[in-house]
Amino acid sequence: MKGYLIAETDELGRVEWVWVYRETEKVLKPIERSGFRLTELGDFKVHGAGQVEVANWLKRGAQELR
Repeated sequence: MKGYLIAETDELGRVEWVWVYRETEKVLKPIERSGFRLTELGDFKVHGAGQVEVANWLKRGAQELR
């Protein structure tokens, strides 16, 4: 495990933002959607939302960057 992903959700449970805590850095940071690969998702323990919801949020961010 590389660390944790902590999802912030709205009142309906939709992911609004995700924070990343990497074991190597020991600091909680807002995730950079453009720099996070979906293939890394399995290396992190997800809190605050399901892994699928976080993956969908990351995908939406990648689409917005295009």
